[in-house]
Amino acid sequence: LNNPGVYAAASGDAKLEPREDRTDFSVEIEDVPVGSYALRIGGNIVGTIEVVTMPDGSVEGELEFRNPVEPGKHLLDFDPRGQQIDVLEGATVILEKLFPSS
Repeated sequence: LNNPGVYAAASGDAKLEPREDRTDFSVEIEDVPVGSYALRIGGNIVGTIEVVTMPDGSVEGELEFRNPVEPGKHLLDFDPRGQQIDVLEGATVILEKLFPSS
């Protein structure tokens, strides 16, 4: 994910893993203030990333999707390919990326 400069150290990653029996998609962010951040994909809010301080002192959060869904993950009922991904603090975009089409 690209950092537009709201938090200088902020970084993030979005991963899509299609397999024969399931598809996994996750967005992880780090080095932002502890709190809740909306995840917007293709103009729609699809969930909230809860950023916490980890036992090792790092600050990160992750939102995981899967189809078929499993405990601890959200149902992947959208296709992120070719969609704009934004991580929002209120109305402010703190991380963004146009996800590749393939």
